[in-house]
Amino acid sequence: MASQVTDKAREQTPAIVHTNQTARVQTLTPGQNPFLHAVLDAFARRTGVPVLINTSLNIKGKPICGTPEMALDCLTGSGLDALLLEDWWVTKR
Repeated sequence: MASQVTDKAREQTPAIVHTNQTARVQTLTPGQNPFLHAVLDAFARRTGVPVLINTSLNIKGKPICGTPEMALDCLTGSGLDALLLEDWWVTKR
């Protein structure tokens, strides 16, 4: 669903805001996906921002990542800092 974005959301998470000032919001409960819920919770505790961006994961002009190897190549060849791949948290550093 698309929702209007608040001033606080525009300030804290500008990457989620579309040009029409909306964002496509997806929510989940611990019962729907315990692992992803735990990741969101840990990220919120660490950063103060309880939002992750769900993306198709590709670099402009390249195909969407369809394998773990492609995802790792995307990480190393892009401006991403980290990648959650299955249950592995992979960083460039």
